[in-house]
Amino acid sequence: IPIVSLEKRIEEELEENPALEEEDLAENNFQHNPSYKKKIEDYQIEDKNESLKDYLEKQLIGLNLEKTCFFLVNYLINSLDENGFLTRDLYSISSDILTTDNKCVDENEIDDALRLLKSLEPTGVGSSGLKDCLLMQIEKLYPKNKNAYKVISKYYVDFSNKNFEKLIRVLNISEKTLKKIYTLIEGLNPIPSSGF
Repeated sequence: IPIVSLEKRIEEELEENPALEEEDLAENNFQHNPSYKKKIEDYQIEDKNESLKDYLEKQLIGLNLEKTCFFLVNYLINSLDENGFLTRDLYSISSDILTTDNKCVDENEIDDALRLLKSLEPTGVGSSGLKDCLLMQIEKLYPKNKNAYKVISKYYVDFSNKNFEKLIRVLNISEKTLKKIYTLIEGLNPIPSSGF
């Protein structure tokens, strides 16, 4: 917690819980103890409001990409929507690049750049939407969980509509197994841009 927020939080806690106040007074309040304050600052994590774009671009540094690939990945990063998804098709992106930058790139080159973008963190960035985002995360984080992958890839609508009886029947799994799959999927990040 940033220092200012930490001080405010401590004050709130002290107001709510008088027992804490007595302990705090006995231990020498950190606000008046410079050496203690310095220790906190040594381990303080900077509170930066980094954008997803900045975070992705930092990951490109040191990848030793050729000029065209670097340009295309950056172009795709700038084409992401507010959720971190790439909702446009490769043909329209190719046409835009030709129109705006007067560069002729084929869809295969853009597809390679998109694969590279999708390999960056957070997992799910560059996906075409929520379903694709969830599949990318399951594939990377839980590669052995074939049922979770199948639930999203083949029965996404049923899962979204909570048609659990059908899922149990078609996947031939127990209710307990489905609950585990549900918990796993619920723990995934549906919006790659969240936190930025």
